[in-house]
Amino acid sequence: MAKRPAPAGPAVAPRAPTAGGAQDGASRARHHPSRLVLLVAVTVTVLVVAVLVLPRATEDSGPPDRSVDTYTVRLGDTISSVALLHGTTKEAIQDANGLSDASSIDPGSQIEIPHPVGDDAELPTFLAADPDLVALRPAFATAATTYDVPVALLESLAWQTSAWDADKVGEEGRVGIAQLRPSTVEYINDELVAGPALDPDVAADDIELMAAYVDELLRQTDGSWAATAAAYRLGLSAANAQSWDGETIGFVSDVLAGVPDFDAA
Repeated sequence: MAKRPAPAGPAVAPRAPTAGGAQDGASRARHHPSRLVLLVAVTVTVLVVAVLVLPRATEDSGPPDRSVDTYTVRLGDTISSVALLHGTTKEAIQDANGLSDASSIDPGSQIEIPHPVGDDAELPTFLAADPDLVALRPAFATAATTYDVPVALLESLAWQTSAWDADKVGEEGRVGIAQLRPSTVEYINDELVAGPALDPDVAADDIELMAAYVDELLRQTDGSWAATAAAYRLGLSAANAQSWDGETIGFVSDVLAGVPDFDAA
């Protein structure tokens, strides 16, 4: 479609000079800057303002630390409920954020979530007993490194999503380990992946598709592992809701509770 030209401005008839117009014009020239002077002044001012508001790059600036889990408090959250959601303890969250039993957390505020460490952490029994599934772990590690996502989070999310079953067929055309909709696969290949398109029917490609998507979700959720897990299952709009339903909370809790098992193995 051809671009519509901008509408022409209204024609303005020149104003007839008054008596003594030449003298008045000279007086105006003495007391008022020309259009060229005004244009230069405005341009310089804009440039100066632009320079002042540009953020200054520092040697310390860099990508966010994905190993740190930052959670945005939601309506109805308490320190105890947040700890339960993330598979950690109330005391651990209090210590990490300088909180006490008398502290309250307000919706919209952000708190750091320490990663739980379990003495009895180990891979799920079904996974550990299957050499074909164990053989997928290097693919998870490679994809996690490529997209700078925590490998244990990626593995646990995939385990709760499909139990790493490359042959699983879900609703709405979802297939494989990542269980992504075809439209989501297309988006990831078009927008998030450099190089040839990845095939969800190939296990290693499917894992990379998942890692690329988790990377994007971590960006969109300010690094929240819980919100990323919720967004992976339900979409960003649901993940950004003020509160989650019991099914979503259960899924997120299972994903995060499994992180220490994959991290320790």
